[in-house]
Amino acid sequence: MFKPERTPLADQTMWAMEPDSFAHLISNHRFAAFDGRILVTGFTCMGDLLNSHEATGVLSAIDSASNLLRTMFNLREICPANNRDCTVLRPTPPIRIEFRESLLDSEGNLLFDSAGFRLPTIWIHRGHGGYDGYGEIGISAGLDADRMLSTDLVSDAIRACRGMMLLAILPVCTSKPSAHILRHNRKVVMAEGNDMTVISCTQSEDRLLGLDQLRELMYTPMWYSRVLHYLGFTAGD
Repeated sequence: MFKPERTPLADQTMWAMEPDSFAHLISNHRFAAFDGRILVTGFTCMGDLLNSHEATGVLSAIDSASNLLRTMFNLREICPANNRDCTVLRPTPPIRIEFRESLLDSEGNLLFDSAGFRLPTIWIHRGHGGYDGYGEIGISAGLDADRMLSTDLVSDAIRACRGMMLLAILPVCTSKPSAHILRHNRKVVMAEGNDMTVISCTQSEDRLLGLDQLRELMYTPMWYSRVLHYLGFTAGD
């Protein structure tokens, strides 16, 4: 059966998923900044997502994201550096999913600028990409492309938030420049968005389904054993 070639994940993502990098992230103090939330913007709720023709591929992306978090959190709980006295020093958070129809709140302010807002661990934005009214590269506030937001402004707001973002996913047109901006944000570990032009709904779906590559990588015995090695496990453990 023919399978279309998947878009490769970004080099930064593959570097962060290298066993030594992944183990360092798990054992690093920055781990405490991850709160376990998966934020999906563009839909109001799960019912909205399930009934939208724009949602194809999003559920798969959520599944891949939750697999990533489960693997990371489970490894953290058994990490020797975190468990020398057989107790987990800092409990890992539960994985939760939240929906927001727009990146703007009810008053028209950027979500990431909201007082007390904490960054989700994973952000999936189903919207559009292109340029704002000033010609700056941007992303849409939601599924409606009428309101475009400067990605630089979005990134600045993320930089000022509490918490930390493990992965930002942008299956939108002209996503590569926006992802490039997010990759230079110290609050974002990985960002996926690799398109330079307008993409179709089918291509957007392909980008979301391409996140299955993360799960496939983590299910590789060699990858998992190397992460355990870098976390300090010995062959007899």
